[in-house]
Amino acid sequence: METLNYGYKKPENNDLGAAFWNALSSNIERLANHSHDGVNSATIDISETGVVEELDNTDWTVDGNWKWKLVTFPSGYTYGVADVKFFLGSGTYNGERFFPKVAKMSSTSMKVYMPYTTEVDSSNQFTVPTTISVVFS
Repeated sequence: METLNYGYKKPENNDLGAAFWNALSSNIERLANHSHDGVNSATIDISETGVVEELDNTDWTVDGNWKWKLVTFPSGYTYGVADVKFFLGSGTYNGERFFPKVAKMSSTSMKVYMPYTTEVDSSNQFTVPTTISVVFS
């Protein structure tokens, strides 16, 4: 049995029966529990998946219980064609994907809406992340 990067097991000739099934079971468990943290699997940098734009928590326009910011698509990307994903860039849920309200303004711009309160801190008070990563791919 050959052990590969991050502990995955590759059966070799004569690895039959229990050895094969134990390796298969171990590999399935590794795949189910990996986190791309560089220890149990290769790291994935968010910028490797497309063009990233960081939205800081300044210059948002207040609109009732919401605040919004106009986002212009990078060159070569258009609304309805580009895949757009949002990730929290700070706080307890740093790196977690989230799904804000979005409104198309043109083929190359959109408004991103967020409620004033988006996460809870240790005192159960709602806080707003300092940055949001927008990934265009």
